[in-house]
Amino acid sequence: DSKKINTAVEAARQAPDPALRKQDYLLSKNPSFDYVIVMPDGNKDFGVQMDHPMGKMMFNFLRQIAPNTPAAVYRMYGFLKSIHPGMEDIIRGQLMAEYGIDPLSDIAKNGQMPEMSKEDMRSMF
Repeated sequence: DSKKINTAVEAARQAPDPALRKQDYLLSKNPSFDYVIVMPDGNKDFGVQMDHPMGKMMFNFLRQIAPNTPAAVYRMYGFLKSIHPGMEDIIRGQLMAEYGIDPLSDIAKNGQMPEMSKEDMRSMF
């Protein structure tokens, strides 16, 4: 039953996730990074920095809404794979671990995105 599945997914997404907490921790230790790609084999992780100020603002907005917006996870995946081509599988797996949604799922690809309000923009600066 899809209603039960959606309810379970929403409940899981509300719970604190260790992978997302780790991402937040890594970003707090490296404030110049917008995201950290964690290498699964323990090799050196990759700090990601958005070059363009609008891209940086949009990516940070996506991170804020991603826990409750599957479409934001899909868009984050797009940003990250364009910056680090060849790492799509690692990025996809990490986003799934952090947000509990496959960025390439239909719900993420076809999901609705809220508009960025002026208050959202102000909070980015």
